[in-house]
Amino acid sequence: MKLKSPKQMMNALYALGLLTAARSAHAATFTVNSSAFTADVAAGNGVCKDATGNCSLRAAIEESNRLAGRDTIRFAMTGAGPFVFSDAGSPGNAWFVLSPA
Repeated sequence: MKLKSPKQMMNALYALGLLTAARSAHAATFTVNSSAFTADVAAGNGVCKDATGNCSLRAAIEESNRLAGRDTIRFAMTGAGPFVFSDAGSPGNAWFVLSPA
């Protein structure tokens, strides 16, 4: 799935049920630790990992799309932040910014 706009990203998140608290018994949880716009190396294997070994939001969504059930995507970013999520081809066009509490 190629997401081209912030609206498509939010629609994908809602469609995946990621903005709700409910989870099914067989749900997977993916923990995003990278703001890079990188693909999952083996989508559908149950492991969120890009070519560098990190879990990007794109990789987590790709992985979740291949699995049945309602999955959860969490964020565990390291560093001071804020963390800007955007398409690498559009660096000035951020989808959203994640700031530490």
